[in-house]
Amino acid sequence: MKDVPPNHQLPMAVRVVSGVAAVTAALALADRIRGGVTSWGPVFSLSGLLVLMTTNALDVPRGALRSCLRIAGVLSVACGSLIYFSR
Repeated sequence: MKDVPPNHQLPMAVRVVSGVAAVTAALALADRIRGGVTSWGPVFSLSGLLVLMTTNALDVPRGALRSCLRIAGVLSVACGSLIYFSR
């Protein structure tokens, strides 16, 4: 396997696409909340997507913070899916 230096950064294209996805998720989440929340599943899923995409766009350094943010994002998406499909 290729050794990756600890300060390895994501390519700029990945950061730009992640930033666009984060803005899109933020707008969709704001629209969902502003329009009145009828189902909490999509809200949790969008907030998890927002956390994941923001983490990639800002290219948080590797370590505990990045791991915690990714775990929080994935758990939020998983909880949103469970809420959505349990109805």
